Amino acid sequence: MVSQEISRKGPWTEQEDYKLAYFVGLFGDRRWDFIAKVSGLKVAGESNK
Repeated sequence: MVSQEISRKGPWTEQEDYKLAYFVGLFGDRRWDFIAKVSGLKVAGESNK
């Protein structure tokens, strides 16, 4: 069974956008799966692009 948190769809919240931008600034824009893991964002790596 897939978690609803991981499979949710729709626009990102302002907080999620901020977290993503922060971690991309730290680690670059090529390590999506790693960024998703360390940021705590409950989204698939592909959706971060």
